Amino acid sequence: MSVLNELHQAGHISRPDYRTPTPTPTDFAATVTAVHRGRQLTGEGTGPSKRQARAEAADRLLQVLQTALSTDADPAAATEPAAVVPAAQGRFG
Repeated sequence: MSVLNELHQAGHISRPDYRTPTPTPTDFAATVTAVHRGRQLTGEGTGPSKRQARAEAADRLLQVLQTALSTDADPAAATEPAAVVPAAQGRFG
């Protein structure tokens, strides 16, 4: 999560918006979003605790952001829309 804050401070993304993790029948689900060059990027995560769900969501947003940053270096590849990386099913259970 601190990496997202550093990217925000460096001006690469908007301030990360962490949604309050919600309970599911087996764990918690969390979402974090940020805007990069006008595109909203989203990461989703799950875990047995709110903290772990938020951490997984942040990790998934970082994966999406790394793809977006690499396409910045290659403008021809920037034609694809931003992706949502869903949480892995059963990762913690």
